[in-house]
Amino acid sequence: MIDRIFKRPWIILTVITAITVFFIAQLPRIKIDNNYFNFIPKNQPSLIATKKLEKQFGSEDIIDLAVEAKEGSIISRQGIFLIRNLTKDISAVKNVEKVISISNSDFITGDSEGMEVIPLISDNFNGSTQQIDSIRERLLSWNLYRRNFISDDFSSTQIAVKLKDKVTQDDEKAVYHSIKNILSKYKDNEFNFYIAGMPSIIVLISQNVNRDLITLIPFVLFVVLFILFISFKKAGGVILPTLTVVISTIWTLGLMALLNIKLTIIGTIIPILLVAVGSAYGIHLINNYYDEMRKAKKDLTASRHREIVKDTVKHVGMPVLLAAVTTIAGFGSLAASKVVPMKNFGIFTAVGVAAAFIIAVTLIPALLLVRHNISKPDTKLKKPVKMTFFEKLLSAVHGFIQIRPDWLIMGFLIVVGFSIYGSMHLIKDNVMIGYFRPKSGIVKADNFLRRKFSGTNSFDIVVRGTRPGDLTDPEVLKFMDDLSTQLKKKFPQIGKIISFTDFIKLMNKSMNVPEAMDTESPNTGTAGSNNSQIVTLKDFASLLNKAYARAGNTNISTAKLIELINSELNYKGAAYYEIPYDISKYSVANREQLKNLISQYLLLFSGNISDWTDDAVEPTLARMQVLLLSKGTKNVPEIIEEINRFAKIRLPKGYSVETAGNAIVQHDLTNLIVNGAIRSFLISLLAVLIILSIYYKSFVAGLFSIIPIGLTILINFGVMGFFGIRMDIATAMVGSIAVGIGIDYTIHFLSAYKYERSKTNNLTVVSHNTLLTTGKAIIFNAASVGAGFAVLIFSSLMPLMYLGILITLTMVVSSLSALTIIPFMLKLFKPKFILTKKMHVDEPGVQTKNR
Repeated sequence: MIDRIFKRPWIILTVITAITVFFIAQLPRIKIDNNYFNFIPKNQPSLIATKKLEKQFGSEDIIDLAVEAKEGSIISRQGIFLIRNLTKDISAVKNVEKVISISNSDFITGDSEGMEVIPLISDNFNGSTQQIDSIRERLLSWNLYRRNFISDDFSSTQIAVKLKDKVTQDDEKAVYHSIKNILSKYKDNEFNFYIAGMPSIIVLISQNVNRDLITLIPFVLFVVLFILFISFKKAGGVILPTLTVVISTIWTLGLMALLNIKLTIIGTIIPILLVAVGSAYGIHLINNYYDEMRKAKKDLTASRHREIVKDTVKHVGMPVLLAAVTTIAGFGSLAASKVVPMKNFGIFTAVGVAAAFIIAVTLIPALLLVRHNISKPDTKLKKPVKMTFFEKLLSAVHGFIQIRPDWLIMGFLIVVGFSIYGSMHLIKDNVMIGYFRPKSGIVKADNFLRRKFSGTNSFDIVVRGTRPGDLTDPEVLKFMDDLSTQLKKKFPQIGKIISFTDFIKLMNKSMNVPEAMDTESPNTGTAGSNNSQIVTLKDFASLLNKAYARAGNTNISTAKLIELINSELNYKGAAYYEIPYDISKYSVANREQLKNLISQYLLLFSGNISDWTDDAVEPTLARMQVLLLSKGTKNVPEIIEEINRFAKIRLPKGYSVETAGNAIVQHDLTNLIVNGAIRSFLISLLAVLIILSIYYKSFVAGLFSIIPIGLTILINFGVMGFFGIRMDIATAMVGSIAVGIGIDYTIHFLSAYKYERSKTNNLTVVSHNTLLTTGKAIIFNAASVGAGFAVLIFSSLMPLMYLGILITLTMVVSSLSALTIIPFMLKLFKPKFILTKKMHVDEPGVQTKNR
């Protein structure tokens, strides 16, 4: 059959060239998609709930922009004019639904005659000291503003840019760069700008993915070429394996483009993986080919050369096929993941590996045949054979195994112990801001927003009734307010909770301003006249003590003390900043009347609360937004559990509580990543166990094969735990990739060992010869693959950088395990599967198949 296949090598070359040209034509159609909403299944409950929430309240896609005054306060004449101009300019950007800032926000105020909604900053603002002082007082008067619009030290303000529904990634990119261009117009030495938020993260991930594709693929090609040159020192040994991986990569990416499969952050790895891994098959073929050519010496004729090529395919073809099948099983197991990028990664790396194998066993022999027919034999092959550096090194390794096996066992146990300990500290959290290097602009911006404001990650709590007006019931509003207090008290990770009840409480406060207290002037933004009241020192001391006693603890801030004093005095209605609940305090007969009172507030309110309820007058549902200071989402389940526990105890009958939002979707994505990785790893390990057990007709063979790879994965997880490397969308794939790649070394070693075992029963000679032949190819292969993946260290994205480190470690450990642990176990246990039917006369102490 091999004779028929390679009878006309030019046909093989023509067919492969035609297919390659076809897939090259598809490459321009490749697109990049890093929207994590597209990473999880469409039927995921958290995704369905979040889309339902967006349908009610609009897009969750918000770009966070912070403006910082380098010196002094942002609430200054220049600072406020800057915010006003930025708000106006950004609002005009295409696909921006609205911009929320201090310059266009409402302020709810009141007097003895009722409630009034006025602009937080009046339209006739001219920068006078009185106006600026009044704005500061307004910002301090309502807790919703603090760490939302304004930082505690008044040095910074935050602008929220809400995007329209169903914008594409191209639209997000256009908005992001439009904002950057607008900011460049206002860039001077007085203000700093920070852009963060999930749309910004997604845009920058895609940009970095594109940059990595452009820079890292040529880099990895250069590295693999260099390793191949060091290994073989021959043009054929460099060009042929490289040609194989380049063509298989083109086929894979071309197929992805043809099927409209988009590249993601981990899709970037596919070409790099294929370049690194796909070279293995060519390396083993070329290594065997050169060994046979050296043996041929003077007998190298055209017919003899053809026999060498044919024998190379026969001898190496089966181990290479077995390695390809197990690699496909390892990578293909990721197709079981529910995470779309991981699923696609598994499918197309498996396709790429299959292509690399087919191309290696057809193209390389065809080119060797054509090349030999048109060129003279290499005279260098006729020189006496000398032991190379690698052969000397492998001889030394063999000697160590033979002389000090106890050291090998002790080292093995120590490594296992440390790895188990490290694995126990493994962090499982797919933190998207953690994708970027610590000194990148987006990380600095995110850190700034978490330090000065309330974070950039959030989720929502929706309290739902059954009839219009249900959310004016003081019982359910009190539940929402108490829930907010409970969550902030229990979870320091929560930066702030903004709720529909914040507006109800401020309305109540504004409607209960004492008669002696006039409202602010809406035109000037300055305080009106107040009736004076003489307060003695004794009265003041009594007031302080009452306020302090209400605090409930001895450690209170100045701001909290002022808040309590205002409440004691009922300064501008501060004693009524609450949900109307106490019947005696409001002089009503029952809570139904309190419900009517709240309904009246909503009728009188002229501001916009559409972001917080479904109806401004008769709400059926209301929203609470939980802002998180933490980068990750690992605490989200605990918070949701507390919400459900509190609701079970306190929520009135006829109401329900729902949770949805970006943070919950991200946490579910993390769970899917981790669970998918574990499932895929176990599937790949089981598949390899079955394949090798069937091939060698021995379950023991399967067990022998997975021991080195099991050790490799354990060491990887141990290293991740020790160094705090998170298990995220990229590093979670280490297990399956390690099985797919690392098992190759064991397969090639076992195949060569069995071949050498058929020649002699002297196990020392068998292991030595195996190390000097296939062991050398394993080192070349591991060096090539490891160096190829090491290129990822230069990636702009941290998960890819860590993946590069871990896969490089995998290559080192798996190849060393195959070269040390496998020969040690084979000598110790002398398994029957490694024996052949035809055996030489056995030596004393050596077990053969017939015994």
